[in-house]
Amino acid sequence: TVRTGGIMVPYLCAPDIGTFTGTFFYSNQKTVPTINPGTTIEVRVKRTALVTVTIWKGTVSDVSQVYRLEENTGKYGCVLTIFAQDLISTLNQTPVPGVITSASTKYQTWEERLTTTLQPYFPAGGGAFPVIGTPSHAYRLVDNNVDGTLYDQVALAHNSVGATWYINPSTNVAYFQAKGMYTNTACYFTDTLGLS
Repeated sequence: TVRTGGIMVPYLCAPDIGTFTGTFFYSNQKTVPTINPGTTIEVRVKRTALVTVTIWKGTVSDVSQVYRLEENTGKYGCVLTIFAQDLISTLNQTPVPGVITSASTKYQTWEERLTTTLQPYFPAGGGAFPVIGTPSHAYRLVDNNVDGTLYDQVALAHNSVGATWYINPSTNVAYFQAKGMYTNTACYFTDTLGLS
């Protein structure tokens, strides 16, 4: 089972932890693989004989092994259950102090807050950060004395300026979108009944 998602609208952007739970049966003759918490795993789907696509990537958080007799087959073996979570779990466990800029600066752009202040707390390769020097909007972020997690600080920065962020499930990388940079949809809604 793979689950991802969360609230992805401006001013209320809060991605949920993406999870994977997989249960596998190994008969008594087969070797059960050694998988430890902290191991990176990928869930892949075979589309054709030559094309395999990664649909989810994360880190193992727990592993359960239970030896039992399968009622349907009469085979004795190991039921291996793997529990994994995406980058949001790591961000929720990474402490970050309140953000205090220099007395002369006082404010940061959204890009500066992400790239200069918060990026050092991210795991290597964990985020596709915006470029500094090309502000996407005129909003500035003030200092905050909120000691919390990296997730809290990223969510606060995004919700303060109406930006959104999400975890790409196939790469386990955080992507940040400034206000006004949302993907266009193919839907057009209109009041054809004249109810407005």
